[in-house]
Amino acid sequence: MNGYTRVSDKPILSPGEYPFESKATFNPAAIVVNDTIYLFYRAQDNKFRSYIALATSKDGINFKKYPQPVIYPTLPEERMGCEDPRIVKINDTYYMTYTAFDGSTARLAIASSKDLIHWEKHGIVFPEWPWTKSGAILPVEINGTYIMFFGDWKIWIAYSKDLIHWKADWKNPILEARLKMFDERLVEPGPPPILTDRGILLFYNGASWEKGYSIGWVLLDPSNPYRVIARSDEPIFEPQLLWEKVGNVPNVVFAEALVSYKGKWIMYYGAADKYIGAITAPACRFSFYGKEIKIAWFNEWLNKVFWRLYGENYP
Repeated sequence: MNGYTRVSDKPILSPGEYPFESKATFNPAAIVVNDTIYLFYRAQDNKFRSYIALATSKDGINFKKYPQPVIYPTLPEERMGCEDPRIVKINDTYYMTYTAFDGSTARLAIASSKDLIHWEKHGIVFPEWPWTKSGAILPVEINGTYIMFFGDWKIWIAYSKDLIHWKADWKNPILEARLKMFDERLVEPGPPPILTDRGILLFYNGASWEKGYSIGWVLLDPSNPYRVIARSDEPIFEPQLLWEKVGNVPNVVFAEALVSYKGKWIMYYGAADKYIGAITAPACRFSFYGKEIKIAWFNEWLNKVFWRLYGENYP
């Protein structure tokens, strides 16, 4: 499993505690605040309507669910739900992208909050496009501009100065599906990307026709995010356990959350569109770009990737 270990052989979150999540709890976002992990998960009721709900944890494994969702469907574009969140904090504001679904069309939407409980919706990000999903924001500026990776069959880039209004480059996708590989069917951004001193690291979700959904990665050039430095040939994680293979949609592991927590990385993922699982990676020191983050933890397997790329020039 490429350096990863499972937190548990069982789901860390399952549906059924509240009516709004009676069908499924899956595809979470996560962020750490004062040693508490806030997990924003997609909750689905028996009518297949989705909400964004919240659970918190002090150890990264055992979570307490809030009794009500924090984001409800309220817009016409959200008639059947608010789905698949991703979250970042920039300055003193939290930004959440999510999918607004009206029953037939998916559209990328964005909301912001100061306290993680009360959210202000800013509407559809690209109203001119009939189908958009999966926005993963890089939480640091590059040359005075924020970038977001999005899409669910190709991955594109969008640019913003204020994190609310975005301009997409539709003509130049940065990542596409590859024939006869784990991502031959589609590619879709995973957790918010990380800017390291080796490049922009973006985990992404790929799907194949035979094996379902799995997780890969790509390393991009910060000075030219369209240039791929390296890309995984094999998935770093794929469905293996029964509850990852059997559920509302079979053979799915789908990541949207990655946090650095108490000396390790934790990746939370949706399993079979019904459950939430978690994997961890051993950690080592690694430097990050960014005003607020100077030193962070990084995975041992990524060091091996960099060694393969740079050889003896890798420090």
